[in-house]
Amino acid sequence: MELEVAKHKLETAKARAQAATAGKLSASAPPAPESTVARISYAGALKISKGAPPKPLPAARGPVIAIYPANEESTKTAEETKKIFKASVDPAKMNIQVDKIKKIGNAGVIVQTTNMESAIKIKENPALTKAGLKIGEPKQNKPLVKFSDMDNYIGFDKFLEELAAQNSMGDEWSLEQLAKQCKLSFKKRRRGSPEASYVVECSRIEKSTD
Repeated sequence: MELEVAKHKLETAKARAQAATAGKLSASAPPAPESTVARISYAGALKISKGAPPKPLPAARGPVIAIYPANEESTKTAEETKKIFKASVDPAKMNIQVDKIKKIGNAGVIVQTTNMESAIKIKENPALTKAGLKIGEPKQNKPLVKFSDMDNYIGFDKFLEELAAQNSMGDEWSLEQLAKQCKLSFKKRRRGSPEASYVVECSRIEKSTD
């Protein structure tokens, strides 16, 4: 009887020891690695998957056209001109490409095309004339040059004389030619200061290489 009791105690002690050992192992074991997200290379990110539609390339810029109302009394804003133009020109039917339309002064719009053929078709479209619009050439702004610390009372003619003398313009450019190509845009002077700044509008000068 005592032998059976001792045997039962021994089995109970072994079971407790095994349970304690298993608990220690589970606590000290490193955690299972988390699922890692697959990294995508730069080249892989740029690849287009099979069946995906190709991305269109940006259209090249072509000639620009200025559109104005033929009668400013009937069409007074650039927004109205833009609406009339879009109603009169169907790019799909005319087989043309228009990149963008930008509103400008004098109730006009600038039409940016992608090629010369589109620009010609728009200019020759009779629907524009019937809709009360006219074609104009876009105005190109001339470069502005600022001359600071100038004598306020020198006068623009004298200013051009000194400009020609200091820059040794030679025989190619006479004072008369310089006066034709340069125009005083505006003059700015601080209150009480004897000096002023001249802002001069100049034509793009192409120098002869002969």
